[in-house]
Amino acid sequence: MNEGVNLRGADFRNACINNANLRGADLRDTNLSKCTLYDSNFTGADLRGANLEEARVG
Repeated sequence: MNEGVNLRGADFRNACINNANLRGADLRDTNLSKCTLYDSNFTGADLRGANLEEARVG
């Protein structure tokens, strides 16, 4: 994914998003529940209102 991308409101429930560059991304109100996000970069990302319930991050 490109740096600074607008993913506001997207539904990534149960997705596998490993090694993603989400630096500066707009992830407001995004559903990341039960998502796998290993080795992803969230530096400066806006996660306000995002659902990270049971997400696996590392």
